[in-house]
Amino acid sequence: MPALISLLRTEKGSRRGVLEQKLHSLFPAVPILPRTETNAWEHCDFVGAIRQTKCQSLILAGIGLDPAAVFTALTAVSQGYQVFMVIGEEEEKTVVTESVIQQMILAGVCLISWKTLAFVLHRDWCLPTSSSVLDLFSEYE
Repeated sequence: MPALISLLRTEKGSRRGVLEQKLHSLFPAVPILPRTETNAWEHCDFVGAIRQTKCQSLILAGIGLDPAAVFTALTAVSQGYQVFMVIGEEEEKTVVTESVIQQMILAGVCLISWKTLAFVLHRDWCLPTSSSVLDLFSEYE
């Protein structure tokens, strides 16, 4: 499965943050595309990289329901992509978050928890990677 990481930066050339270093350590072969646009779909390198994968389904995640992830998900759906947006089970339930969730659902974004996504992607619990996936669940319970 192709992967792409894009991080919003408020300044060009800003130093790597903790999140970027962690993502790079987890996905060393995946390039990290820095951008200044809130909506990643407005960044030509991001859109080009997505199109190059030839995938029609995208899995997007952000830090909570941040505008960058939400705007990107809504725009990708409007461009004909099937979008799965990973949201935390612990998302604070406020009128605003409920409104954002409803807006995404009405637009066609499929909301999914990270645990459900792990089950969907892993599929077979006889695989040698099963213990690592279960360890992940234990670590973040």
